[in-house]
Amino acid sequence: NDEQLNKIVDRAYTMAPNLIGKQAAPLEFKDTASHAISLYKTPAKYTVLVFWDPTCGHCKTEIPRLDSAWRANWKSKGVAMIGVKTEGTREEWLQFIRDHHLKGWIHGSDPQSATNYRRLYDVYSTPMVDLLDEKKKIVAKKLGVEQLQEFLDRVTAKNAAAKM
Repeated sequence: NDEQLNKIVDRAYTMAPNLIGKQAAPLEFKDTASHAISLYKTPAKYTVLVFWDPTCGHCKTEIPRLDSAWRANWKSKGVAMIGVKTEGTREEWLQFIRDHHLKGWIHGSDPQSATNYRRLYDVYSTPMVDLLDEKKKIVAKKLGVEQLQEFLDRVTAKNAAAKM
């Protein structure tokens, strides 16, 4: 019916800028010290972009797991971690970062919702994890720790084979 069709069309418009292979939308936000940070000014071979909420039950489990994998393996492969706070208070966010020793990440928030990141990145739940390449193109979306590990292992092996 028309209502269902409209919902499908609306969802397609929402997803269109976020498809794999598309350039990630510019993202400007404030770090924990309220300094301006830009996604495009963050050099990295790969960027794991995580939209998360310090009060979200799933985030409380997955963010430390992402950090452990990054420290153990991904960091040495040139992967940058950018975490963007979606909900919760500034105090809850900073406390979570301290409690879980999330050092080495770039932590950002958009307290005035100036970036419209929810629409630009189709953030409707947390954690939302995207993997971007060196040029900030979306190479994978909605991945868990294991899928990110498999993807990075595969692409690293492929790049090593290409150099031989």
